[in-house]
Amino acid sequence: MLRTTLYARPAVRLAAFTAVCLMALDATAAPKKKYTTKTVSDGKTSYVLVENKKGATLGYSPASGVTLIEDKGFAFKDMNKNGKLDAWEDWRLSAEKRAEALAKELTPEQIAGLMLFSSHERAIEAGLTEEQKKYLKEDNLRAVLNAGSNNVAAAVQHIN
Repeated sequence: MLRTTLYARPAVRLAAFTAVCLMALDATAAPKKKYTTKTVSDGKTSYVLVENKKGATLGYSPASGVTLIEDKGFAFKDMNKNGKLDAWEDWRLSAEKRAEALAKELTPEQIAGLMLFSSHERAIEAGLTEEQKKYLKEDNLRAVLNAGSNNVAAAVQHIN
């Protein structure tokens, strides 16, 4: 006795094959973006605001050379500009895991720079001194302390 199965019918085989192909294509398709970007400016300083849906809000200056990396539709800052998402750049991980991953990559000079700061800035309206710019660029320092006026507009420019 010859048994006829459903898959023996050409139309059913074609439909099944098409369904499998569509599932394979869907699995390899790029995930939909789960973030938006917009440029924000106060006339002197501009930055890109990145809002991940149900995730972190990020900001970066395009002039810094930092770009975005996408993973599963979310955006992350490529802080070391290596083109891949490092664990310490992944805001989905805990602060402890991120700090541990970053600490493994820091040189002793970079660690020392995180523990130090430049001389106090007493005239923030005048901007950074050449010595302070050198501290930030060459000596791994990350902060210039503001010991100057309470001029809010100048303080924002100084911090940025």
